[in-house]
Amino acid sequence: MTDAEALSSLDRINRQILEAKERSFLSPLATLSGDSLGRLYPEEEHSFRTAFQRDRDRLIHSTAFRRLEYKTQVFVNREGDYYRTRLTHTLEVVQIARSIARALALNEDLAEAMALAHDLGHT
Repeated sequence: MTDAEALSSLDRINRQILEAKERSFLSPLATLSGDSLGRLYPEEEHSFRTAFQRDRDRLIHSTAFRRLEYKTQVFVNREGDYYRTRLTHTLEVVQIARSIARALALNEDLAEAMALAHDLGHT
């Protein structure tokens, strides 16, 4: 076996190990990455990232997510230099979602992806 083949084999094991850990440790009420219904456009499984990790990564690198930086969420005080953007709000929502998912033994990657997407498209 070449080094590239060995590395490729390890990559496949990594995703499979992550999915096995989900089956072992998450609540019976959790949505497992391996049970994803798929994507609008079929794609091969990634070698070391689960479906929901890929979703999260796509959201983070999307133009729509980056635009949140320029959208004001709430004016805390009309005077001064400090204001909230939808990006800072979204990052706080992500942290809360992950904490709740962890406490309830739910899929943290899925919770994070949903939290990242919750304000996308708002004008």
